[in-house]
Parts: sequence; structure tokens; C-alpha cells
Amino acid sequence: MAQVSTFDVEVVPRARAQWFPVTREYIYLNHAAYTPLPTPAVEAMADFLRKHQLGPKYEAELLEIKEQSRRELARLINAAPEEVTFIPTTSTGISLAAWSLPLRRGDNVIICDQEYPANVYPWLMLQKKRGVRVRILPAPGGGLTAEQVAAAVDRRTRVVSVSAVQFLSGFRADLAALGRFCRENNIYFVVDAIQALGALKVDVQAEQIDILAAAAPKFLMGPPGIGVFYVRKELIPELEPPVVGANSVVGFSPETFLTYELTLLPTADRFYTAQVNRPGIAGLGAVARLFNELGPENIERRVLRLAEILVEELKTAGYPVISDFEARHRSAIVSFASPDPLEAYRKLTAARVVVSLRYDRARQPYIRVSPHFYNTEDEIRRVVEVLKD
Repeated sequence: MAQVSTFDVEVVPRARAQWFPVTREYIYLNHAAYTPLPTPAVEAMADFLRKHQLGPKYEAELLEIKEQSRRELARLINAAPEEVTFIPTTSTGISLAAWSLPLRRGDNVIICDQEYPANVYPWLMLQKKRGVRVRILPAPGGGLTAEQVAAAVDRRTRVVSVSAVQFLSGFRADLAALGRFCRENNIYFVVDAIQALGALKVDVQAEQIDILAAAAPKFLMGPPGIGVFYVRKELIPELEPPVVGANSVVGFSPETFLTYELTLLPTADRFYTAQVNRPGIAGLGAVARLFNELGPENIERRVLRLAEILVEELKTAGYPVISDFEARHRSAIVSFASPDPLEAYRKLTAARVVVSLRYDRARQPYIRVSPHFYNTEDEIRRVVEVLKD
């Protein structure tokens, strides 16, 4: 059994009391789907909007909020601020990657058959429009491994695109091994991090990630309509965004509105075309700052321990767990089968235990549970207790 830490004893109760009012009414275990906003995010967004009402008085401060949020997000993933910008959704980020990378007809992209559609359809559209072949590998183990990729690549493989954590099984990819293989073989490494970032530590440098996209409303615990987009700085000059605007170019200012000089920014902001959801940027920045202060390694240890408890409880009760991976592939997502999944979901919902009902490729239903750091061990055990009643 893992030792109880200061984080467990002091931080978790304070977080529940001060930041997560949802705990007063629900056992919320559905962070892989949608997260109730923590109080710091709500306060940051409200403060932004109040200042926005007063216009010129706070104009400079409101602009600085974007840069503060960028710095916090960069710190969270171990990137440089100029490598980070903002996107509305994960699929937007993957689409930007697909259409910006210098791919030609006959090149191929490797994904697996467990991916959420946000990491599939952008590549299929590229296949339809540009003749870039999409190779969907079977992943019976739950997700792609470096060994599978190494066995599948050929001389025209240009991209490997993976979810850091698979949305159904909870399989956690070995990003470091995949990134190392891709870098050694001159293959672009693209990561959909929406089911990892916020719950698990992500390090774009150590994991040699070229492009990362993650929207905010899941484990990152930010508002909808905003997310983070990372591009490795050495790669930025190679990429030409499919969509550009005034904010994408060098020297944009009132004096240059009519200059029309298309010189793209040398930073990730070449992908930032307009003022996307600025209140959302404030909320996302507040959560990133909170995570940085709490320590991503502490959050990861906590959520993995909660997932471990749930797996043990489910197995003891006789429920088949599709998320029972070896430790290095565990995440904050645990999915399991039930003799009557629809009835199990109904019982949990009636007991105010919030989870998701999800389906595999054969349309077999599963219950998906996804805790975060502020959940308690008793809340985790409540899942099986409700199912037994």
C-alpha cells in the first residue's frame, strides 16, 4: 500500500472545501468527459469579464493575462513560452498539425484503432484531399507501442500520431519511447494530450514531442472552447498554417493594417489567428498555475493511486476491467464491464456517482470511471458499493 502523503492529508481536503463545490452534491468521477470548473478558474474568468466591462482602464492588464497563461502552460509541459499558443479544441490542433506539416502524396501517417475521432478525422481528411495515406494499426494491448510502430514504419512514414491516454481503455502510451523512435527516424511525433494533461505529468522535451494539442475541459479542468497547442521551436519554420489572420504575422499593429506583408511569426502564435475565447484563456491560465503550484508529480501520484484502488475493488468484486494494465500504462481512466452495463450506469447515476457509458469497436458498452486528485478513496470505493446494492 502506498504511504499517505502530505498532499493527501492537507491539499486534498482543502481543494475539496475551497475549489470543488461539486463535491457537496455528487461523487464526480467523469473527468475524462467533462470537468466542473474549479473555483480559481471561475474567479479568473469573472475577474477578466469585470475588467473587460471597464475597457481602457484594464486594457494592458487584460493583454498580459494571455501572456501569463501562456507562461503557466509552457511551464506545465516543460516548453518555452514561444512554443505555446491557444486553440479552441483538440481537433483544431490536430487539424493544424495535419495541414501544416510538409507531407506529400504517398507519405503515410500511423495511428491506431483505439483513437478518439479527434485524432482520426483530421488525418482522414488529409488522405482524401492530398493523398497522404492513413495507416490504422490494430492495438490489441490498448494503444500503440514503440515496438508496434517500429515494425510498421516504412520509408514513406512521416508522422506518428497518438493519444497520450486512450479515451476508452485508459492505456497510457510510453511517450518517451515513441518520441525517441520518431526522432531517431526523422518522423514527426504528434500527441493528443487531452486525456493526460492535468492528471499525468507531460514533458514535451523529455518525450521528444513535436506537436501537442489538448483542449481544456477534461483533466486540465479548464473551460470549454479553449486549449493549448505546442509546436517544437525548431519545427515552427517548417510549418505553414492552413488558416492565418492578422495575429499570425510579424509586425501586426494599427500602423500596418494595410501593409499586407505575409511574414509568419517565428513562434507558435503563427497558428493564433484571432482573439479566441480570452476569458477562457484567463480560466485556463489559472488552472495551469494551480497545477504548477500543486506539482504535476503529486497530482499524478494521487490519481494513479485512486485508479489502482478502483481496479483492485472491481477485480475483487468480479468485474472484468479492461484498464488493468501494467503500472507504466496505467492512467486516471478505468473502464470495466458489467453483466448489465446500462443498469449499472443507471444505478450509479441515481446514487449521484457521475461516470460515463462508453462503447468499444464492437459496440460493447463499458462503464468508464475517471477520478481526479481531489477525489477521495471512499468515493472510489463507493462505485462498487453502489453496484452491489
